[in-house]
Amino acid sequence: MSTRNKDGRILYQNGTCLETFLQENCPSRLNDPSVFWVMVLNATAPRTFKNNPDHVLLNERFFVDRWNQILATRCHVTADDVKYLANVTGFVSGKWIAEVTREEVDDVWRRVATATVENRLGRAAKVTSLNISRERPGCRHVIAVYLRDFLDESYVNRTEAELRRCGVLSPMTLTPDIYHRLGLYFRNEYRISPVYLRSRYCKKQSSSQSDCESSMTSLALPHQSTEKEASK
Repeated sequence: MSTRNKDGRILYQNGTCLETFLQENCPSRLNDPSVFWVMVLNATAPRTFKNNPDHVLLNERFFVDRWNQILATRCHVTADDVKYLANVTGFVSGKWIAEVTREEVDDVWRRVATATVENRLGRAAKVTSLNISRERPGCRHVIAVYLRDFLDESYVNRTEAELRRCGVLSPMTLTPDIYHRLGLYFRNEYRISPVYLRSRYCKKQSSSQSDCESSMTSLALPHQSTEKEASK
């Protein structure tokens, strides 16, 4: 059983047969022009922001006040300032984003979706439909995995390793949701990289290498428009 949302998502209903849902909504064959994403949720994942000394839940006024305070007291805003803002406001969610080919997407997505529902990955996961992916070079599909806390290094490493076990062997990027909230895309005025972490799979070592970025010293992420879509 699934639910089709008005925003173009087909959402799996927990408690129903996951295998049937995945077979009926294979991303490589899902060509409905009204469907952009297929999505599953981790029913056991917490739905609130991280507890912290200053606030329990994100408060918009508190968030804006702290951000304005940073802008007023810094000559140059850095990624560390944004991390501090995320920590004190509890705005610590983020996403792993990867691209896979049409030939491999159904199998990889099945593993990612299963790991998400079984509480081995993040809060949720989604994949682009064929209708969206055919507009991208090589007809590649985007898989996004929602994370509860990008500041929790052990959690980030664990989800990264699980994605590799699911067969995601392409380069992956981690983008905090607070980056989108602050408009930290490519060529932003603070010269902060729009990517918090890049992960590359090493075939010879069968492991991943992750690089944390704090400034615009690397190439920009391709297909920026899809990154914005994935942030929704």
